[in-house]
Parts: sequence; C-alpha cells; structure tokens
Amino acid sequence: MKPIGQVEPSKRRTVVISGAESVVCFLGWVVVFALGSDRPVPPGFWKLVVLVGVLMVAQFLYVRRLLADMLLAQPTFRRNEVMFAVAGVSLAVLTGWWWHTDFTGMAGVIWLVVVTGVGLVYGTVLWTVNRTFVRVFRGRIRANVR
Repeated sequence: MKPIGQVEPSKRRTVVISGAESVVCFLGWVVVFALGSDRPVPPGFWKLVVLVGVLMVAQFLYVRRLLADMLLAQPTFRRNEVMFAVAGVSLAVLTGWWWHTDFTGMAGVIWLVVVTGVGLVYGTVLWTVNRTFVRVFRGRIRANVR
C-alpha cells in the first residue's frame, strides 16, 4: 500500500507528458494567434487566450486517457478524430456565439468547415506525437496509468 499523496511513477510520467504537451501547445497557439493579429493586439484577444487555455485543460485530461489506451494497445485513432471533430464544431459554434457574430449563410458554413478542419488536423498531429511518445518511451511508461 502506498502512502497517501504519492502517485505511481507511471502515472506521474503521463501527467508530466500531458502537462508538457499542453503547455507547449498553449504557448504555440497563443504565439501563432498573436503573430496573425493586428498590431497592437485587439482588445478581444484575451478571449482567445482564455478559450485556448480551456481547450488545453481539456487536452491535458484527454491525453492522459489517450496515453493509457495506447499503452494497452487499444484502437484510438478513430475515437481521437471524432473527439477533435466534435471539438472543432463546438469551438466554431462557441466562438460565433461568444463574439456575437452572425454566422448565417455561406460565411457560417465556411467558418464551421475551417475550424472543424483545423481541429481534425490538430487531432491527427496530437495523436501522432503521442503515438511516437508511446513507441519511444514504452519501457518507461507502464500500462497502469488510469
């Protein structure tokens, strides 16, 4: 029996991996958005930073589960793509609602397709990176990470 407050080393490693990924992705997205924005940054830019922060918390929680399933050799790619497609659609709808933008007609369809497409590409990259982590560090991360 382990003492209260201690975490198994394998769980700690998955937390470190998913936490590091989330921090790097958060900083990367904020930098990309800042580089693409006007100078000075628009006053509503903080909303985007908050939204990216919330998405990175969700990613942190999801990657821990994804790593566990990958270590147990369960199929994960299709579920991953569905999750990120749903996240893309949700993000498109939330941003349209949050910024009080009228996304009716073709503009709404284009916005929905672009944001969902970016979500799918991001999900594929995230899955590939984590699959590589599992293959490289399989001996250091055990399957009892749930």
